[in-house]
Amino acid sequence: MVPSVTTLFARRHPGHARLLWHLYVPVRQRLVMRRVATVESTDEIDIALLTTHGLYSIEVKSLYSSIEVRLDNCKDAYCVTATPVGQDGQLLTNGITIDMGVAQNTAHVRALRTELDGLVSPQRIFNVTTYANQCGFEMHAPQGFRYAYVTTTSDCPENIVEVICRIEQKVAACWTNAEVDVLAERLAISYTDSDGSKQANHVKALSTARPSVADSSKSHKKRAHKPKTKAQPKYQSRKSQFIDEDVRDYLNGDYED
Repeated sequence: MVPSVTTLFARRHPGHARLLWHLYVPVRQRLVMRRVATVESTDEIDIALLTTHGLYSIEVKSLYSSIEVRLDNCKDAYCVTATPVGQDGQLLTNGITIDMGVAQNTAHVRALRTELDGLVSPQRIFNVTTYANQCGFEMHAPQGFRYAYVTTTSDCPENIVEVICRIEQKVAACWTNAEVDVLAERLAISYTDSDGSKQANHVKALSTARPSVADSSKSHKKRAHKPKTKAQPKYQSRKSQFIDEDVRDYLNGDYED
């Protein structure tokens, strides 16, 4: 049985810690436009861990796959390869995919740093992606590359709690236990979803960002009668990339407590 992140921290983390689940943090640079309506976009953070050393944005990926982590060909980001495992325990090498969890969590961290500017130092918000499985995990790159960490819930040196403990051995404490509790309550009040409305708005923003098939068909017909225009600015393509990642994450339901 794969232990949950909650269980791991309860058993292993030596210090004071608070866990919050499913925070909906506004992305103020990203407003989703459709017709005349404006829908506020949010990033859904699976787990926020607060300790006396910092705030950890934890993206949890539940993939029944063997995970390998390397630097990409340009040596400027992590490349996470997921190889599915069949019912007989054999690796299905024809189904290998590149998982975008680290890039997705980078966007979450960016949103948190913007939202908490002046309250939490950017250097104290950590990017941690964890793969909740026991199908195999191999780390072929240094931890902390570009301030990101890739971990697992499996019992190995890259276990999420072990990695966080190593981080906290290198950086000094920045908050007292009481300050951790105050900040946790503030985040809970502002960003957790007590009545389901934040999740509903989150889904609405995602669906608004992806027009229906009928709308797309109409749009293509209109463009067919118009002369070519200049290419869209680069920031728009990046915006679409982030939204697509959010949609895939929500529809796949790849998170645990």
